[in-house]
Amino acid sequence: MDDTQPSVLMSESIGSICKALVGAQADVGTALMNQKNSHFKSQYADLSAVLEVSKPALAKHGLALTQFPGEAEGRVTMTTMLIHESGEWILLPPASIPLAAQTAHGFGSAISYLRRYTTQAALGISV
Repeated sequence: MDDTQPSVLMSESIGSICKALVGAQADVGTALMNQKNSHFKSQYADLSAVLEVSKPALAKHGLALTQFPGEAEGRVTMTTMLIHESGEWILLPPASIPLAAQTAHGFGSAISYLRRYTTQAALGISV
């Protein structure tokens, strides 16, 4: 393991959140590719499509996903936390990408991109 990367942090007990995540992952559907990337000539599922298949499953199992954007050294960061109604939680290491443009749109695009991919990774969502 790379010592420069923070590891996953979690509440002291995680039995309830683990059980809920197993149930939620079983209920999460496949995110539909609803957008086209003209630059790469490919399709992708946007943030709305990813949230559409994840939010009902999370709610059904007493889970919430919160995400915290940030910026450091020209990179946009996203920290994702899964919270269970029991109070148990899992905090994932921050993900980051370079800020392509020093504009509000550039920052917003990077946030949306990171939210989409970290949600997919945290919940095992396929596209």
